[in-house]
Amino acid sequence: MNILYIEDDVDVAQAVMDVLHPEGYQFTHTYDAETAWQKLQSQQFDLILTDLNLPNMTGLELIQKTREAWADAKIVGISGFIEADEVDRIKLLGANLVLLKPITPAELSQALRSLA
Repeated sequence: MNILYIEDDVDVAQAVMDVLHPEGYQFTHTYDAETAWQKLQSQQFDLILTDLNLPNMTGLELIQKTREAWADAKIVGISGFIEADEVDRIKLLGANLVLLKPITPAELSQALRSLA
């Protein structure tokens, strides 16, 4: 599975990729949503995994733009800074799944497999 992963925390990004790479996941990583949007214009991905709290364009804005451009995109939003009641609103804007940090590697892997 080819994943576009947007995470501005270098340590978190590397940990996630280190854990999931042996399971066969391939990552293209960006630190911001604007760069991710540019990559989406020129490359195809099986899934988009984005943090919601990003500099400049937020992950939520990226989710909405992506959903408008590609109705069948598989999108997972992830954040440690949202309330549980916001999850439904994020899904309405286009996320297939919303995960709340902290999340274990097993939980993340299971969530990604559920969209495969």
